[in-house]
Amino acid sequence: MERDELRVLPPALRGASGIVSGHAGQVASAAGSLTESGELAGAAAASMHGAFDGYCAAFAQRLRTASTALVGAAGLFTVMEDTNSQVLASIAPGGDAPTRQV
Repeated sequence: MERDELRVLPPALRGASGIVSGHAGQVASAAGSLTESGELAGAAAASMHGAFDGYCAAFAQRLRTASTALVGAAGLFTVMEDTNSQVLASIAPGGDAPTRQV
């Protein structure tokens, strides 16, 4: 079984930083062609919206990966538990044997 590690915070922040940086560069280069501060504010808002969407998409992908890994681990645990129960049942003395309490 392949082991996946989930490290959400540092990669997510690096990814978001790259996205925001890229959008900020686009806004800065487009700012020279904007004549009113309202247009600049709109462009900045659109840029931040795009950056936030990118961050959310990356984070959602990480959550899906973690969820898939957890579901897989739960399935393996269930199989192992069933196997252990069967083995114990096969070696246990009679099912009606009294238990001793201490």
